Amino acid sequence: MAKLSMVGCLVVMGLLTGCATQSAPLEPKVDSQGQLLQELTRRVIGLEQEQNALKAQVATLAEYARLPTGVAVVPVTRAGAAASAVAAGGEFDAALNLYRAGDVAQAIALFEQFLNTTQLNDVRVPLAQYWLGDAYYTQRNFEMANRLLATSLKNNPNSDKAPMALAKLIESLRALGRTADAEALAQYGVQAIQ
Repeated sequence: MAKLSMVGCLVVMGLLTGCATQSAPLEPKVDSQGQLLQELTRRVIGLEQEQNALKAQVATLAEYARLPTGVAVVPVTRAGAAASAVAAGGEFDAALNLYRAGDVAQAIALFEQFLNTTQLNDVRVPLAQYWLGDAYYTQRNFEMANRLLATSLKNNPNSDKAPMALAKLIESLRALGRTADAEALAQYGVQAIQ
């Protein structure tokens, strides 16, 4: 029993001694942790300031952001607008005017009607394919945009619309997850379609 109490005393003394030796080193640890906390707080404040500055820049840039075609798309229902426009200047011109006015849905309908009723050798066909592809691109219907823009480029690779058609075709392919095709098209240009 004396042996047990002696061991108990040693354990208690060891604990007391250990506690006594640990109390002194805790003060520097608390002090260094306080400094670390201050440093981290300063960094967080700095990051918040950077974030606010970036938000301000994004807000400024968003004021100047435009759709890829430069046309503001506002859904508008105009009963009979397409019919009266066709009577005034033909399907192609009416579709283009509606598209430029922001009535994309009516423009798509007229461009499709024009393409379905016009001979393929009409010089406006590749342009109608471009504008129809552009309209689908604006609506983020990248599958249809892809088909029509590629057809337009194949039928008229030297058109003044070819650079825009190529750029939108590349972006449509990327949006569809076809990055390898997009990269090949970006590298080889219209020749990749021919």
